[in-house]
Amino acid sequence: MKIGVIGAGGRLGGKISTEALDRGMDVTAIIHRTPCRDGRASVMKKDLFDLKREDISGFGALISAFGSGFTADPAINKQAIAHLAEIAVGTGIHLIMIGGAGCLYADGSETVCVYEMPDHPAFLKGISWNLVQGYEQLKHTDDVDWTFVCPAGYKGISDKGRRIAAFYRDGFAAISGALGIMRIFVGIRLRGAEAF
Repeated sequence: MKIGVIGAGGRLGGKISTEALDRGMDVTAIIHRTPCRDGRASVMKKDLFDLKREDISGFGALISAFGSGFTADPAINKQAIAHLAEIAVGTGIHLIMIGGAGCLYADGSETVCVYEMPDHPAFLKGISWNLVQGYEQLKHTDDVDWTFVCPAGYKGISDKGRRIAAFYRDGFAAISGALGIMRIFVGIRLRGAEAF
């Protein structure tokens, strides 16, 4: 299967690309500034917002590991989801969006998200709010095959390095589950993070 990975120059997108390549998939790394981490991938150097329907034709799946970072306008996250949904409409391409733990529901009522909790870091609230708004728009977009995955929260892990490793480990598990359902591949393993 041919897949596109937006953000393949970043840590999460790079690891997703490498795992897919290791499994014999045809990967196109869609990058803007940061070089692709794995030289085996085909490279499309293009800003996410400049992508058009013809750029993604031929992909079975398009995975977005796009992240605005902490200094950009958080609204760019919602805009990215909307743009990708717009170009994926009617293509049959499975769009996989990666969110953050702040997007998860805080309890079983499914009315309050983690980012709305008082102990959620203030600098992440705008990013999480925009991701949730993008998710809500995606739910109401017709004729787009999509999955929105988020890793779990990590408030109980005080060490920053262990927290980051757990995020990537669980993020891979969530993405792997989505890709497994689509029969793309099963079981991503983050090498070296098993101890976390």
